[in-house]
Amino acid sequence: MAGVADAVRAAWESGSLQALVTSLENVEELVEPHARSLLISLVETELRAEEPAMCLSVARSPVRRLDLVALTRECLRVRGGVRALRAAALVLFDRAGPAGVLLAECDRVLELEPSLLTEDDRAGLFDLLDGISLTAHADVPALFVEATRPVPVHTAASTMVGAVHQLERRGTAVPLLRFLELLANHSEHSATVDDLRGWIDAHLDLVEAHRRAEVTGLRNAVRSVDAKARTCLLVRVEPAEDDTYLAMAWLSQTDAPFGPNCGPEEIVTLDELQRWLREFIARYAHGALDPRRRPLIEFALPPSHLNEPVDTWRLAGGERLGALYQVIVRPLTRPAAALPLLEDRWKVLVAGARVDSPAPESMRWLHSTGSVSAEPADCSGWAWMAVTCPLVGRQPAAVDAVLSTGTPVAVWLRGDHAEPSRRAVLEGLSRGRLVTQLPDAVRKFRENGWHGDSHHRDLVLLWDDPTRPPPSSYLVNAPERRT
Repeated sequence: MAGVADAVRAAWESGSLQALVTSLENVEELVEPHARSLLISLVETELRAEEPAMCLSVARSPVRRLDLVALTRECLRVRGGVRALRAAALVLFDRAGPAGVLLAECDRVLELEPSLLTEDDRAGLFDLLDGISLTAHADVPALFVEATRPVPVHTAASTMVGAVHQLERRGTAVPLLRFLELLANHSEHSATVDDLRGWIDAHLDLVEAHRRAEVTGLRNAVRSVDAKARTCLLVRVEPAEDDTYLAMAWLSQTDAPFGPNCGPEEIVTLDELQRWLREFIARYAHGALDPRRRPLIEFALPPSHLNEPVDTWRLAGGERLGALYQVIVRPLTRPAAALPLLEDRWKVLVAGARVDSPAPESMRWLHSTGSVSAEPADCSGWAWMAVTCPLVGRQPAAVDAVLSTGTPVAVWLRGDHAEPSRRAVLEGLSRGRLVTQLPDAVRKFRENGWHGDSHHRDLVLLWDDPTRPPPSSYLVNAPERRT
């Protein structure tokens, strides 16, 4: 099998070399050696997203055509190289003129590139996949993301066959075989698992020898996507203009790298953002965002918008977001003077969490936000706040005053409620619980509030998770990928 595939690929490389070199020569910017060096560097960066150890062996030359021939031969030799060349060209050059011709030529070559699998191999695989019965918590897009780590790739494919078609176009066979191993891990029938793993073993020659253990090692690994895995959906919302917003989102699991932005691609209104979120959650509701797995949905908002009733948004089934999921908010920014206080309060909060200290023991009541600025910064060892000041649910200035204390966790009620009512709800929320139990408790309070039409549904939970260190800089940007 490998010999026939190698012959087909060699013919493809030979037939594509001339046209690609010519189209590269016509790009004026590549006359300069430093531009060619930058192009090679960008191609390597693209390839390393899938093969971290990738390094192109380009025999550099001061003669432009020889330099481009060496680069093109290497891109054709390495699976995924032409795709990486096209991506690099998109970064460096305009789409018009000779660069546009280069992109079109890359597209033509990519259409002719031999697939990882022969028609017979693919047909046999699809026959096996027809017999796969996935567990209730398996989610094809989530398994796809897991298979493409360390730089996860999100997919529009919702079926096993669709995911295989997309993974065949990756630069290496590793993600495809990893995906198949994960499917086997999540299959309910052992006979199907044995057949699928037999197919994988028969096709390990598609993978570089030093990475084969990476594929087969998944058989003994704890499932990365299972019913116990904790998922976090972080939604970052920043006002643009005229009641529109720039929204970004990242889906991750506990102790796993964040994937790329999966939020709306355009500036949206809040209604459009709500519609996007409803559709996104529906897509993952039987997998990563299954409510039984207690996902956390975190909104990073400007301080002026922390009272935005995001927890009241409707889902596809008609449920309120904050009644079905743990919904918390945190600010995009805090006052500069509050950042040292945040670190101090966070340390107190973590110390209490480690010894299972009851929530009321580290709680501070805040009855008035008007006097906060006059109080000394180091007044006692409290860690979090229960706010009964009526203004906090109505005025941005009152929210700013709460943030200026450096509190990592705060709870209050949105809307118009008398202070005794506010206190009664917050006392009931904190009594007999740990601080780390607040997200679960707030969700249940909201659920009961909506069912019973009480003000328990108006709870707002400001939450800087005590299980993670506070950010060194409080601006919330795209999460860094951890490898």
